[in-house]
Amino acid sequence: MSRVLYLARFNDRFISKTGDEGIRGLLEVSGEEFHTLERGRDKVTGQPYKLLPPGPYHLEMAYWTNRHGDKGKAIRVLGEYSNNRIYIHPANFPNQLSGCIAPGVVELDGRGVGRSREAMERIFEILGGWEENRRVGRLEVR
Repeated sequence: MSRVLYLARFNDRFISKTGDEGIRGLLEVSGEEFHTLERGRDKVTGQPYKLLPPGPYHLEMAYWTNRHGDKGKAIRVLGEYSNNRIYIHPANFPNQLSGCIAPGVVELDGRGVGRSREAMERIFEILGGWEENRRVGRLEVR
């Protein structure tokens, strides 16, 4: 089942308790909205993390490996710009992201998003279930 997911970023940036910059947004999936979090600038170097520029991107389901080596279900953003290394995956705080997008059911004021795993499970459900390497549509970044 192919779908279009829409990502809208807000000009709403914040500094988390760990000193990392977060960027808020909304992800729409078949009419349901999820809060999103992306990482802004690196707290040490001040350099921005890679953010997807506006435009369309193809998506597929894939495993993602976190910084501790644990594998989890995610959605991979395909394309030259992302180098197939940008994912939509569960996370709650900016320091848990490096260019990826984390959805959440709720927004944690000044910290990130909450109930991110629940949001991912609902997104998988909307997309017809999780199956590795299955193309699931496209992401439109606005």
